[in-house]
Amino acid sequence: MEKIYTLVKKIIDTEANIRSVIFNNDISSKYSLGKRQLSALIMLKDMGKINMTTLAKSIDVSNQQLTKVVDNLVQRKLVKRSYDKKNRRVVLIEITKEGREYIDDILSNLKNFLESNSKKFNEKLLNDTIKKIDEVNDFMKLYAM
Repeated sequence: MEKIYTLVKKIIDTEANIRSVIFNNDISSKYSLGKRQLSALIMLKDMGKINMTTLAKSIDVSNQQLTKVVDNLVQRKLVKRSYDKKNRRVVLIEITKEGREYIDDILSNLKNFLESNSKKFNEKLLNDTIKKIDEVNDFMKLYAM
């Protein structure tokens, strides 16, 4: 039981630490973007045009929650909605050119933040961290529903 408690605590701590790096004061003051909005933009950048249900599942939110996120992103011209030509009930979402530029700018600023705030930041550390996060994700996928 102690190991399970330790695992859960470390997952929660890690999520909080990741959030504090991604949404640091420099980034938060320049960009008004929430966790779900950022997640949606990154998924759309990677996946291209996808339907609302797929996007909701990929960022782990309900369709109702995603509608609010997408409404905000559409209003800001970072994503656009369209309808599936074969089934007009299916709403498709895709990132716009402005959305891609916005994400690229955030990532560039995040890279600058990491480089300026860490003497230890280097490509090896970055690659090692990515590998470890992939291992944790693979482990967690075994239990994801």
